[in-house]
Amino acid sequence: MKRRELITFVLLMLFTCGIYAIYWYIVFTDEVAAQLPEDKRAPSGGLVLVFTILTCGIYFIYWNYVIGTKLAEIGKNNKVAISDNGAVYLILSIFSLGLVSCILMQSDANKLA
Repeated sequence: MKRRELITFVLLMLFTCGIYAIYWYIVFTDEVAAQLPEDKRAPSGGLVLVFTILTCGIYFIYWNYVIGTKLAEIGKNNKVAISDNGAVYLILSIFSLGLVSCILMQSDANKLA
């Protein structure tokens, strides 16, 4: 997984008015999937974006939970202590704090890089 500096990550999301967030969403999903065995992979990043658009954002809420559990699984496989934050990401995204959950996801991913 690619390491991203959190301050740069946040600034890019804000200054591009969310365009970088869409790019990150696709790339990050693919990076997580690449770290998992074939039978445990989620859909590709592009497909996840399509599902999110078709469900008016509901799939994004579900995706937050799934990515949290997948990051914990990758951490366990790599012997890196990452707790399963899927429920935390889920709750944050339900309350329209998706940006915060994305920052926390990237922070966990940086521990794996």
